[in-house]
Amino acid sequence: SFITIKASAYCHLIAITKTNLYQILSEHPIAVCGIAADLVRRLSPFVHQVDFALDWMDLEAGKALYRQGDESNIAYIILNGRLRSVVKNSDGKKKLVDEYGRGETVGVVEVMTKSCRATTVHAIRDTELACLPVGLLNAIKVKKPQVVSRLIQLLGERILGSYNRLSSSNIPSTEGVGVFSKNIVSNLSTIAVVPMTPDIPLSHFTRLLTSAINSIVPA
Repeated sequence: SFITIKASAYCHLIAITKTNLYQILSEHPIAVCGIAADLVRRLSPFVHQVDFALDWMDLEAGKALYRQGDESNIAYIILNGRLRSVVKNSDGKKKLVDEYGRGETVGVVEVMTKSCRATTVHAIRDTELACLPVGLLNAIKVKKPQVVSRLIQLLGERILGSYNRLSSSNIPSTEGVGVFSKNIVSNLSTIAVVPMTPDIPLSHFTRLLTSAINSIVPA
């Protein structure tokens, strides 16, 4: 949980499990409006300001989010999809730096240090991103410095992890792109559905599977 809730007086509660809640919402979609309205009403003014300043972005697979040397004025949070970071050396060859999955931040270091982009980042899958402009980061830094402290800690752990992979298990480059160990392939959420025999209606089955999954956890 993001918060701690304590009873200020003796009270009776009704506990609803996650499974039952999703079942109720699937049968009575209008209930989502009431839950959303109650949630928004309880949010602090600061959260409302952050929500107003955030922007959303869809990036198709193969498209570049930003390129090496570009100006840094936006940081990104991956909501869905996957990004790959590549650096171009002086000899023109490219080297894989890292990959980022859902829930990870991209480009924060350059924004906070006011430096140009150190790498080129592109989408290797269709990706949905939340965009944090530099003004929003500065506002968070002033109003909630503990958030920035935690962010710096997470970034430090990420950088150290990348450095350890580079120093311990760097593999020779293939087709001009350096590759790290398999540890870089983390935070993946891909599912492959493979038919055991040719007569299985794979398309129909995957549509039903997608519909069933979306009824539990919307995409």
